[in-house]
Amino acid sequence: MQQHSDVVSITFPSKATLIPVFGAAIREYATLAGFSAKDAERLCLAFEEAASYAISLGFGQEDDVLRLGLSRTTIGLEMVVRSKGLPLEDEALPTFDPQRFAVAGDDTGLHSFLARQMVDEVTFSLLEGGEREIRLVKHGGAQEGGQDKGREMRALSRKPSTGPPKRRTLTSHAVRLGKPEDGEGIARLALRAHGAVFFNEAIYYPARVREMLEQGEMVSVVAETASGELMAHCALVADTPGARVRELTYAFLDTRFKSPGVNEAVYAFLSESARTLGLRAMCALAVTNHIHSQRNLLQQGFKESALLLAASPASRSWREKDGHDPGRIASVVFVNYLCGGDEALLHVPDRHRPMVRQIFQHLGKKYRFSDDSGRGLPEGPAQIYSESDFKEGWTWISVAQYGYDILKHVGDRLALSCGQGIPVAHLELPLADPATGAVADLVEKMGFFFAGVGLNDDGGEVLVLQYLHGVDPGYDSTHLATPFGRELLEYVRSVEPGTYSDSRP
Repeated sequence: MQQHSDVVSITFPSKATLIPVFGAAIREYATLAGFSAKDAERLCLAFEEAASYAISLGFGQEDDVLRLGLSRTTIGLEMVVRSKGLPLEDEALPTFDPQRFAVAGDDTGLHSFLARQMVDEVTFSLLEGGEREIRLVKHGGAQEGGQDKGREMRALSRKPSTGPPKRRTLTSHAVRLGKPEDGEGIARLALRAHGAVFFNEAIYYPARVREMLEQGEMVSVVAETASGELMAHCALVADTPGARVRELTYAFLDTRFKSPGVNEAVYAFLSESARTLGLRAMCALAVTNHIHSQRNLLQQGFKESALLLAASPASRSWREKDGHDPGRIASVVFVNYLCGGDEALLHVPDRHRPMVRQIFQHLGKKYRFSDDSGRGLPEGPAQIYSESDFKEGWTWISVAQYGYDILKHVGDRLALSCGQGIPVAHLELPLADPATGAVADLVEKMGFFFAGVGLNDDGGEVLVLQYLHGVDPGYDSTHLATPFGRELLEYVRSVEPGTYSDSRP
């Protein structure tokens, strides 16, 4: 598409309150470009919706920006809005449903819907480096027809609100298992209510949610309002088929509704479902930039078992009173045992045995601990599994079986992770294996250090170690809800080798 030289580029903070300011600039630019007043208004509204959409899928960090490009083309005017945010494919997300909007006030997908009504071409693209692009084209001279439709869309169009928040609707609720046909409703709820936490993007796609429910990857519990709307959701997700330990995740609440006791009812139903499935335990992760999610888990019977430093990027910008910005945030691993005795004999490295004993006592388990400091490695080859998430910035290494070459396997995975610029690596060692004590001592010489204990998918206890590569642990910005959590933090801090300043395996 041939372009002329009158190109305008604007970069501004990703704040909804600034959108009308630059919308006015677009209106003036369109008028100078020869568009009618009505078409200039449509271009302004299209930008406002596109920018609002970009912000809604952004990460909300203090330094996030929107980049706007305006240019004349041979057929009209082109606007390009670029931002960083969730890598979601617009075409696969729930679309705006006018009937649901009228009946239930569900405006999911409204931003992109309105943007498409105002201009002749709209494309949504995912670019390299986590960038999103919305390209809008308005053909010049197209002033005939569409005025009534334009007025209707303008009536629906939302401007950034500076008034008091809308009152929440008081309603009753019913709690039940989620069904595959709930896929659309769950995805809509996730988009409306994701707030300060961004989940795995699968939960935002109706087709993928249906698939997870159909195949048993996810067990969902939903709370339904008296009018049939989904208002709350929580799920158990299995990393592997038949896992006896599942992660509690995808917990969100539609703040349009108020129903006393809904969170407690959802968690109770989910716990009973976990017991019905024969699970040994549930696990969960909670962020440490605040203690609210930790408190929610504690109220449901979960207890802290490990602290993963710098585990993920902050999903929202937050600063301490002194202005400190941690960049990455720690996660607390929580465990809630559902069944299983204390008969197992665990093999724990000597120097971590007192802390590990405290953790299991905190979890309500009184395991026996071997006095053997660790035996030699088996003669056969080792078996390990690893997974990396480049967006979140972590590598997870699990040892399934020790072997003579275990240190080479772990070292190779760690070197690859560091070479790819991944800031955090975690290592799981099976506590039921007598070789764990000796192997833990050896991998700690590589730079791994204590994080806590956890459970593998089969329900076996594991020692969790962590390795930081070129990232600050962020101890001062790690907030824990309980005295035990703070004690665990101090222990982790005492054994951390201080190799995070661009260390290498």
